[in-house]
Amino acid sequence: MCLTGQLCSSVRTGCRASLRGYGVRTKALFGGKKRTAVLSEPETLALSNFITQIQPDAAVFWGAGRRTYGLISPGACEERSLVSVALVKYYASVPGYEYVDKPDVLADPNLTGDVTNWLDKQGIPALYVILPGFLELDFARELSGVLSVISAVAEPAKLQQTPTPVSCQTPVNPTWASWHDAHRLLLGCPTSGVNQPMSVWQSFANGRMLWRQDTDQVYVLYDDSSVATFVVNSADLAGFQVSELVKGAIGYVYDTYSAVSSKIGPPEDQERQAADVTIQDFSLGFIISWQESGLQTNLIFLGANQWQTP
Repeated sequence: MCLTGQLCSSVRTGCRASLRGYGVRTKALFGGKKRTAVLSEPETLALSNFITQIQPDAAVFWGAGRRTYGLISPGACEERSLVSVALVKYYASVPGYEYVDKPDVLADPNLTGDVTNWLDKQGIPALYVILPGFLELDFARELSGVLSVISAVAEPAKLQQTPTPVSCQTPVNPTWASWHDAHRLLLGCPTSGVNQPMSVWQSFANGRMLWRQDTDQVYVLYDDSSVATFVVNSADLAGFQVSELVKGAIGYVYDTYSAVSSKIGPPEDQERQAADVTIQDFSLGFIISWQESGLQTNLIFLGANQWQTP
């Protein structure tokens, strides 16, 4: 989709020639033959002529890779982005994407010139969005990113500054304010004040599980920083127990979902109630603190299916 004077976007469909060979780092070998000319393939020449003709204000390209969260990278010729970095955070306002937001971009010198790098050299801001997988696409999420970029290029002055965060109506717990500021795109705005719901933890070989009574949900926090969420609210599960280590809502998730049990490994201890727990919910996750050999805090990014300690 290309809109003259606004935004030029394309989907990378596996045809490398249509996105590469643009005179930036043209050292790659293709089929055993070294590329010797810029825009040497008809597809790259046609696309470059089209872009030159319509002169878009920005361009977005999509590809796919085996990445946990996906990645947004600015165009960068000679390993430094000239005009594309400012757009990154507009697309990255979509939760769940890692991104590069500095001018210096590490590049693979064995790859031939990418179209986003060529566009950046021509003075046209360009982004390359690497989707987290090959088979699934969250269209609504990508559309939100595109609309955010369109809103930015509609007001060129915006491209010289970081996106202004939306003002949150509910205040953030002052203790967590700096963490929220640092991870605002992943947490969103508060949807509640600070609560103290009954919560239960259980440790496993490769992570932990948390059950919250107020949400009837079990959160699986793997050691690789990924999160899986399960609703467990059936009255029939009251008193569920397979053993002393596999019981309750957490035990039900562990016993029922083989993908969880195989990844998180065997339980290391019985479940136990979190002491002095405090939680604040956000539109895209929550922050939880509790006492366990000192104060512990986790940031849970449900929109991105990630978690971390601050």
